[in-house]
Formats: sequence, structure tokens, C-alpha cells
Amino acid sequence: MPEEKLPPHDTQAESAILGSIMLFATGNREEMAEQMAGIVELKPSDFFRDKNGWIYEGILALSLQGTPPDQLILAHWLAVHDKLEAVGGPAYLIHCLAAVATCYHLKHYAGIVKDCADRRQAISRGQQMVRQAYEGGPPSPSQPTLPGYKKAGNA
Repeated sequence: MPEEKLPPHDTQAESAILGSIMLFATGNREEMAEQMAGIVELKPSDFFRDKNGWIYEGILALSLQGTPPDQLILAHWLAVHDKLEAVGGPAYLIHCLAAVATCYHLKHYAGIVKDCADRRQAISRGQQMVRQAYEGGPPSPSQPTLPGYKKAGNA
């Protein structure tokens, strides 16, 4: 029986991103804006752990409002949106702060998480292609196409 592998992920890098942003939120706003600009492509859905994506969603929402997403403000936002207990409470936010080696590596942590997310997406597309090959029939226009298959409507 083949061993099932977990999809690519790095939960330490995810925690370090969240902790780094919370640390930057307590300091110079220009520096925080500069660091956040370096990870602009990162989305909540790029996080492997849903709870990390929810926390990042809170960080983005607070940042858009011009509110610094430090640990206390972020905990309040999560509580208001009924997510605080789901993410592990204030203790998990403290865990994220403790996961940071240096907040100046935020862009590198984000690169690791984005790479893992891209690889998970590639695996998902590959699995769709395998299902398509087993099931046969024309693929939908939005599905990846197997070599040798014609796109739907291009007979």
C-alpha cells in the first residue's frame, strides 16, 4: 500500500511570517509597510494551516484599515470575527511570536510559504489530470489538458 504524503508545507515559516508581522506592528510604520510590500503576493489561501490563513486575513484587514496588527489588536480582531478560539487563542499568537528568528527575514519566510503553496497547486492540477485520464471524455475548458487530448469544443 503506497504511503500517503502530506502536501508541501512549512508551518514554521507560516508561524514566523505571522510573528514577524506582529513584531513589525509594534515598531516603525514605514519599516512595517516596506516589509509588507515585500510579501504582497502572499494570500491567506497560501497557508497550509487554515488557522494561519485566518490570522493572515486579520493582519491584512487591519493593515488596510491603517491599524497596526500587533498581538493584542489582532487577538481582538479574531475574537470579533469568531476566530480567536479556532486559531488556538492568544497562546497561539504568542507561539507565532516565539517562532521568529528575526523579523527581517519576513520576505524569505513568505517565499518558502509561497513556494509550498505553488507546489500544492501543481499537485492539485496533476491530480485533476489523472482523474480526467481515468474518467475519459472531453475535459472542461477550465481543466488542465492532457497531451493528446483535445480541448472541449475543439473536435
